[in-house]
Amino acid sequence: MTAATAQAPTPAKGRDLFGHPRGLVVLAGTEFWDRVSFNGMQALLTLYLVGQLFTPGHIEKIVGFAGFRAVVEAVFGHLTTLGLATQIFGL
Repeated sequence: MTAATAQAPTPAKGRDLFGHPRGLVVLAGTEFWDRVSFNGMQALLTLYLVGQLFTPGHIEKIVGFAGFRAVVEAVFGHLTTLGLATQIFGL
């Protein structure tokens, strides 16, 4: 074996970031913003359920909601509107 074949090829300068390909940074950033948007949408949906949908006048117009709420409260016990909204989102 000669000295020229024993050495590993060196990567081109500027093509990697901390020893990893630059595409990995894009992939990690995409996954990060996916998680941020999912958790943000979860919070917004729960707040919408509590603030708009569960208000008197709206909740009575939802067909079958009284039975659904009775089933959910039979499983989890008496729930506040925030607790009910959280359980609905979880289901």
